[in-house]
Amino acid sequence: MDTPAHIRARLAYGSRRDVQYPPEVLADLRRDYHAARLAENIRRVVKESGPFTAEQKMALACIITGAPMGVAA
Repeated sequence: MDTPAHIRARLAYGSRRDVQYPPEVLADLRRDYHAARLAENIRRVVKESGPFTAEQKMALACIITGAPMGVAA
């Protein structure tokens, strides 16, 4: 996965009027940028927090996947 800064630079470049990436490409870059930022934040918080309990892992997995609580995908 690219770094958020790299993806943000590609998004900024593709948004320029003289370049103008197709809307689908820009939407994909926005999604990738947010996913990369979230991944960085998750890594940082997990490193700071120490081990999680099984219940905490399940709850966090449900939040990330959008699954109902108790049904991690």
